Amino acid sequence: MSPSSRLSKGIRTDSSETALLRVHNDILRSFDNGVRVILALLDLSAAFDTVNHELLLSRLSSRYGLCGSVLEWFTSYFTNRTQFVVINGTSSTIRHLGVGMPQGSVLGPLLYVLYTSPVADVIRRHNLNFHFYADDSQLFLSFNGADRLFESKLQLEVCINEICQWMAFNELKLNQDKTELLIIHSRYCFCPSLSRLVLSSMIQCLLNHILPMFASLPFIILGMFREL
Repeated sequence: MSPSSRLSKGIRTDSSETALLRVHNDILRSFDNGVRVILALLDLSAAFDTVNHELLLSRLSSRYGLCGSVLEWFTSYFTNRTQFVVINGTSSTIRHLGVGMPQGSVLGPLLYVLYTSPVADVIRRHNLNFHFYADDSQLFLSFNGADRLFESKLQLEVCINEICQWMAFNELKLNQDKTELLIIHSRYCFCPSLSRLVLSSMIQCLLNHILPMFASLPFIILGMFREL
């Protein structure tokens, strides 16, 4: 698969450093082509703790074809999991766990990636580029000039709305404190101002104050990479 094909399909990276380098490289390539970039940095709240076991097992079967003893092993792995807290020798009531990845487990990150894999399908439908690493997601698109800015803004709005709808159905939630939106451009390229990105109330967990029925997301205008 060619680099350009891999970029258009989106990439899951194997470390936070690799994810950062790939996004940085893609932005520099956009600058080389004389275009600007709208970048959305998505982060989920307590992502590993909210993975629904039943939904995960269903996805492993229907999307990835796991069956027989392999699926039974995963089912056993998530069956009858409990937790309790001990303080000064006193134990709390034992609670059944129907969600969450075991803390520190080897399988946890892999199973989380499989659980959230449909998000990539959503992003591809809207023709955006993306990189994933665990519960950190970067989606972005390039635009050239003022006539494309608002069209790109709308494209991003629709995509994030659909992602939030998917998250709601799958018991996940965007992290308000760590989700950001940026317009990135070389200081030598004019970038028209865009005061606000208005999204539906589905995205109430995102940035800034919440207006009635709407969440207003301020764009941060960056003149990056001064050497360009």
